[in-house]
Amino acid sequence: MIVDCEVHVFPRNFDGYTRCHVEDLVADMDRCGVDRGFLTFYSDSTLTSACGEIEPGSRRYSDSDEETWDYFRESWLAHQDRFFFFRVPDPREPNCIEQLEACCELGLHGIGETQPASQNILPNGPEFMPVYRFAADRGLPVVLTMERWEWTHCYRAKDFDDYFSMFESVIREFSDVRFMISHAGDCGTILEKDWASYLASNRRCFELAAELENLWICSCMPWWFDKNKVHPLLEQQLKFLKEHVGFSRVTWASDWPYSGGSTDFCFKSDYATVVDAYRNLGICGREELDSLLGGAACEFVTGRKGARV
Repeated sequence: MIVDCEVHVFPRNFDGYTRCHVEDLVADMDRCGVDRGFLTFYSDSTLTSACGEIEPGSRRYSDSDEETWDYFRESWLAHQDRFFFFRVPDPREPNCIEQLEACCELGLHGIGETQPASQNILPNGPEFMPVYRFAADRGLPVVLTMERWEWTHCYRAKDFDDYFSMFESVIREFSDVRFMISHAGDCGTILEKDWASYLASNRRCFELAAELENLWICSCMPWWFDKNKVHPLLEQQLKFLKEHVGFSRVTWASDWPYSGGSTDFCFKSDYATVVDAYRNLGICGREELDSLLGGAACEFVTGRKGARV
């Protein structure tokens, strides 16, 4: 089974990308032999913040939050056999837990990828604690993202290790929750730094995954792919994770549609380029590759070793 651990669909009236709706995603998954994906729901209220995807007070989508949610719910209900359903909560909303409970009625598989920096909330802040407790009570996994940490208004330091320490405290405290770190930690460093700098920034993140039984690492960076070429550092990252973490705790993802579907996207790489980079990885045996491609993801979702969903 091949599982893409981060895909997104956008509402009906969103035209930010040429192909970004659920029908386009399913067509790409069929074309490239991907069985399932972690389908993540965002709304404008989830994304809008001082350092988020869009400026405060403006909107990314012409659809309302309700219309966006209706489209996502319809997408999930129409294709439940192809996706694991994840919801990004806004812990500042007074009905946040009620919304998550309603999602559980629809078959929610997990929470995330949470956006502390984009939401301008510290990852170990009191706002997120009820969300982590909800995940613990329901046996739900949680996907964490550290993207945009440099611009978090409520975090003034400029050292990733200090920021990561807040995530580490949560992962250790909620030891009965399965966590996944998306984008393999501090993803932005690869844009302008070499392998040694990238590894130095993320070493604590990788060491924690090697130490703890409740933490997975997702190798997902759109910057690994550009113009249908694979960044040479992708294989270095995977070699390091194979040796020091183990592919039973490592997954892959495309971040579709940012790096998938059509040469009209900003990273200008076809989805097949991303999928094949992992499917044809030559540094491991069949069992390890099966784990990387989907086995580790299924265990993360279900909490059961050897699970195939």
